[in-house]
Amino acid sequence: MFYGVILALSEAIRIGQPIVLGQLISFYLPGQDEITQEQAYLYAAGVVLCSLVNILFSHPYMMGVLHLGMKMRIACCSLIYRKSLKLSKTALGQTTAGQVVNLLSNDVNRFDVAVIFAHQLWIGPIETIICTYFMYLQVGPSAAVGVLLLIMFIPMQSMKLKKIRLTSFMRGIILSFIMYSTRLSIFGSILAYVLLGNDITAEKVFVLTCFYNILRQTMTVFFPTRNLTSG
Repeated sequence: MFYGVILALSEAIRIGQPIVLGQLISFYLPGQDEITQEQAYLYAAGVVLCSLVNILFSHPYMMGVLHLGMKMRIACCSLIYRKSLKLSKTALGQTTAGQVVNLLSNDVNRFDVAVIFAHQLWIGPIETIICTYFMYLQVGPSAAVGVLLLIMFIPMQSMKLKKIRLTSFMRGIILSFIMYSTRLSIFGSILAYVLLGNDITAEKVFVLTCFYNILRQTMTVFFPTRNLTSG
């Protein structure tokens, strides 16, 4: 749970960065007089500080969960070894050396991957709700259009990860969703916002782009991968 708290703090800082960036861009909008130059400097420092703090949190998290996964894998290997020494002759006759080798070399390796994405299972939905709320403050109901388009790719990503027997061509197509799902979501939100009679600004575009980049990694890569490892 400690590593989950670290990851949650890291994601919270990432969410704060688009907000600070939006304020910084607002300083350069024509006719604005609410943000002073000193505040603009603080917002610029905040953008850099968010990236720095995120790095300081994310790397110890990865180190910690990989170390935890390694210990879990070693513990399971030790358990399999000790259990194999206590098997009866009847059980030994039903167990081949290949089965034991497969357990030690393949199955236990899932722990190394599973622990990396374990906390994404609960952080991802919460992060989606928070990001959607902040995007709603920027562009109103239009934000829901892009989020729904982004969420539509999750089952397709999960299907790609679970159906190992899919052809390489289909696998390449689904992998390409990661590349353009963010752009499609941004386009959907902006299009809906403009069609509702609103004027789009650079501030809103940059803020939406930052939020969707956050959700792209969490909801189209980590979240489906976690579903695969848990299944």
